Amino acid sequence: MKKIISVALALKREISKNNIFSYSVPDEIFVDENDVGKLVKVPFTSRILLGVIIKVFDEEQYLQLLKNKNHNLVEIEKLRDILHIFHNLPKLDQHFFDLAKFAADYYHQPFGDALEMSLPPIYRTANFDENKEIKIKIKIKNKYLTKNLAKNLQNQNKPKIILNDEQQIAVDKILASFDINEKAAKNFLLFGITGSGKTEIYLHLIDFVINKLQKQVLLLVPEINLTPQLENQIFQRFFDNENNENNANNKNANENFAVLHSDLTAKQRDFYWRLAASGKAKIILGTRLAIFTPLPNLGCIIVDEEHDLSFRQRDNFRYSARDLAVFRANNLQIPIVLGSASPSLESWYNATISKRYQLLTLSKRANFQAILPKIKIVDFKYQHQHQNQNENSAEIKNFISPQILEKIHQRLANKQQSLIFLNRRGYATSLFCANCGWHSTCNHCDSNTVVHLQQFQLRCHHCGFVQKLPTACPKCGEQNIFNAGLGTQKLEELIKIEFPTANIFRIDTDSVKNRQQWLEVLEKIHNSNADILIGTQMLAKGHDFPNLTLVAVLGADFGLFASDPRAEERIFAQLLQISGRAGRADKSGEVLIQTRFKNHHLFLQLLEHNYVKFADNQLRIRQKTNFPPYCYQALLRADAKNMAVATNFLADATQFLEIKQNAKIYENLLIYDPVPLNMAKLADVNRAQLLIETQNRQLLHKFINNLIPYLEYLASQYKASQKLSWFIEIDPPEL
Repeated sequence: MKKIISVALALKREISKNNIFSYSVPDEIFVDENDVGKLVKVPFTSRILLGVIIKVFDEEQYLQLLKNKNHNLVEIEKLRDILHIFHNLPKLDQHFFDLAKFAADYYHQPFGDALEMSLPPIYRTANFDENKEIKIKIKIKNKYLTKNLAKNLQNQNKPKIILNDEQQIAVDKILASFDINEKAAKNFLLFGITGSGKTEIYLHLIDFVINKLQKQVLLLVPEINLTPQLENQIFQRFFDNENNENNANNKNANENFAVLHSDLTAKQRDFYWRLAASGKAKIILGTRLAIFTPLPNLGCIIVDEEHDLSFRQRDNFRYSARDLAVFRANNLQIPIVLGSASPSLESWYNATISKRYQLLTLSKRANFQAILPKIKIVDFKYQHQHQNQNENSAEIKNFISPQILEKIHQRLANKQQSLIFLNRRGYATSLFCANCGWHSTCNHCDSNTVVHLQQFQLRCHHCGFVQKLPTACPKCGEQNIFNAGLGTQKLEELIKIEFPTANIFRIDTDSVKNRQQWLEVLEKIHNSNADILIGTQMLAKGHDFPNLTLVAVLGADFGLFASDPRAEERIFAQLLQISGRAGRADKSGEVLIQTRFKNHHLFLQLLEHNYVKFADNQLRIRQKTNFPPYCYQALLRADAKNMAVATNFLADATQFLEIKQNAKIYENLLIYDPVPLNMAKLADVNRAQLLIETQNRQLLHKFINNLIPYLEYLASQYKASQKLSWFIEIDPPEL
């Protein structure tokens, strides 16, 4: 009897909300109900696409459904034949379908797009051959690390078997939740100060899950290219035969350890995906995209640095990997551990107020010789002196306090390392004319262009626009134009003048462009060949440098008075994380934070390393202002060639709400007026947004489900020349 299948395709609302279509199966291709979840190649218009089988019918079943007017099906004679079923690739199971359906429903995206998120990009090519053997030779021990660095880290990070009392309590509580009869919460927030040994707890859990339960562990990190130490620790603990004589189930690291992130080659991504999706890989380490990996035997999920915004996908299919991880764990009824020294306020709320999470606290550093660094606030009044750019830059004391410079001199004398943190790339933040007030701006964005002196360029860090550095003011012709503000390149130049004999390394995305360059720098740091580090947020988390005893923070005021209500939360977390890099071994650490607002409450709470006080105070403010987590939000964005087009589109959307509110359907919903974004123009696109808010989550999603067809109709009325596009972001992390 002829078979017919339903296939989900990734079309980004090209045809319908779910993008599910029916196809007939040629007689020469065998298919039955066991093939649900397998990948299939199908024709679609003039294209050949990859899809996922979600239902298998025989002819009678399909004809019966055709009689039902509620099903949007095509007559059998009009169906097109599938081209191929990938029988040799792992299939997606029911639990993964549950995850994809939840993600599609919650973030209001097509179901087919959610399924596609799991697949390596190489599968989407028309000439992909599933039978072609993937040959990838990788020695895990040196896969990410140079030989000398691996040896250095092995000496530094020997497996720690003995836990302190706080760590042991945390491990015991999590392990107890694996008991199917245990009714306690399986969602854990592991709140531990920097250096408190959260990673060691992760390793104990991984050991239990893969060796005792014989299941898989998914470990999510925000930026995998910055965590070679974690990868090395995993290897030492589970795949080093010298340390794991009894670990018979994990002899072959090439098959038992999979990494998934966007920096992999197409072959590597395919190789590791197959290992994970087939169940062979027991430990899966990845960035946010790994949350969509099919894992047939998943036993535990760990999300490290759960507060980090890198877990948010901000384009195309917009989602939070952390939140999807919580759903996935709850759906499977397995434990999930969210770890952070500065948890997101939403997670802190869930652990301390709503009690959805069980709070586990690590209040002391794992190394008994290490104590939290002393934090000092350096009062600094910025004095910029106008100078010609052809002369030397402004003296270093115009940018850095003498107190900080003296502390760096002391570290050099003691052969200890210092880190100067400045989260601004480039040489200077802009070029400025003292005569007419002109300053360098991007031709395509509402932003300054940054001076990159070495390349003699002005660059926009938002759209990539580049222009030659002018030698005179383009507006008035004045030659006395100067560099305004401080970037890491200029800071490096000043520090080299002040400390001419020191080994200085600048670490940002301009100087460290790939993983190999980063590993080379990392090796020099661990070999104590670096005296002074100058870096951006690349250095803020996940690194353990035993000889680093001083952290100096410049530009701590950036964003302090931003309009986004979450600005203080992000600044506090960043400063707490960067402070935690100091004094992690047997040498005491010190942190100097340079600011013009020394009495700001954020800095006063930071002095005490008191995240709890800060978080509780922030939650009180949010409760009074009715801001998440005390309400639920969605953001409707409209982008257009002209700002009026974008705002008019959003204004029409508010009329939809007014009509419904008059009918008493959505009277508890609040929609704010359309406004341009803070950076209204980006890459020649004008951007506007409106905020949708309510205290009823179900009401919010019901409204959006009804709103989307109306938005699609509205958008269809605009001319192609106006280039209108729109999207909805659920739980927006920034406003």
